[in-house]
Amino acid sequence: MTMTDIGRLGLATFLLAALAYHAAPQLAHALRSTDRQDQVTINGAVRAVNLFAPEPDMTLEDSDGHQWHVLLGSQLQISHSGLSAVPPQAGEAAQVVGVMSGGETIRAARIMVEGQEYDIPAPGPGRT
Repeated sequence: MTMTDIGRLGLATFLLAALAYHAAPQLAHALRSTDRQDQVTINGAVRAVNLFAPEPDMTLEDSDGHQWHVLLGSQLQISHSGLSAVPPQAGEAAQVVGVMSGGETIRAARIMVEGQEYDIPAPGPGRT
């Protein structure tokens, strides 16, 4: 292998690494954006809230009296959203935007309580 071949190989490796580095966030964004197509929005009143392990959640009752189980994510996600600083109270008006997770269960992505908006960050790699 000559110095020219090594130089070309190095350049090719560099270009491939640069492409992967810049394409990865776009690919992740494209995969996440398809999640938005499956999102639902539920408006109602907060009935119960649990911000503690093992599974932080809340119950939301819509205008038809239907109760929804809302998964809020991990305690770390709740902390990052700011929701734990001012937890929702029973009876407060709320809107949940999220993805259906079977039956009457919604995995929250955004919650609005009495006009205050909380974005629940996506779980980290390897977490659901």
